[in-house]
Amino acid sequence: MRHASPLSTLLTALAGLYAAENRAGGDQAGRALLQAAARTKGLQKAQPGPLDAQLHALLENDPHPLSSLIRAAAPWLVWQFSDLGGRIRDSIASGMMQTELVGPDGLIFDPALRVGLWVQAPQLDYPTRVHAAEETFVILSGSAFWRAADGPETERNVGEMIHHPSMTSHSDRTSENALLAAWRWSGDIAIEQYTLKG
Repeated sequence: MRHASPLSTLLTALAGLYAAENRAGGDQAGRALLQAAARTKGLQKAQPGPLDAQLHALLENDPHPLSSLIRAAAPWLVWQFSDLGGRIRDSIASGMMQTELVGPDGLIFDPALRVGLWVQAPQLDYPTRVHAAEETFVILSGSAFWRAADGPETERNVGEMIHHPSMTSHSDRTSENALLAAWRWSGDIAIEQYTLKG
């Protein structure tokens, strides 16, 4: 019997997470993640990410059922600062890192969507931005205060989904806790359609 790799197991679990979203983009992400889970053989181990200590601190207390799977898959995750090709200024990007698991720049190539994990440091204001991609975050550890369009700022915690339709302006900020989230982009996923407005 063939045993799944830790990365394959993580991708399969994320597929279930997004399939439960009950949106077309979530269904698309779920299918792509299941296909990617079958294509992890031969991937090389990666170097630690730039905010690796914060990531491991976030995972330490198993805040979400996926935490142990992320820890097991960590040696294969390629993390980088979240600068979106220079579209996020260094003062903000240096407090955020992401790994694209599936997508045009992902560990597993897919031209039609992006799915990954994201870490935001404590006390970091990620100001208003807008992009053509439809987006859903799922908080896996920590918390943050989120605002979409002209709505109120609301604290969001572990297990909550935050969905942004295409071209919805949104922002978030962390307080004393760092944040770990899964994210997906569906629709027009070109990073050229991203603008930081704040």
